[in-house]
Amino acid sequence: MQLFFRVKKQPDPVVPNLGSITLSLLEGDAATPFTLKQINDLPENIKRRVYRNLIPPSLLTRFEIEPISWRGTDKE
Repeated sequence: MQLFFRVKKQPDPVVPNLGSITLSLLEGDAATPFTLKQINDLPENIKRRVYRNLIPPSLLTRFEIEPISWRGTDKE
């Protein structure tokens, strides 16, 4: 039975290599996955908006992080 199984030499990537996130990619298919590296490569204000939508407010409150400035009680 095992003679009929074939193992790929290179597995298919889970996330396609899209390079940097562009407006056309954001306007395209909503199911297109993005990596954290692609999000972190965005301009600072856009990156904060994305993370603000991903991180629940309860988690920010738990760690005493100001959701607008993204700074904790120690100002870091």
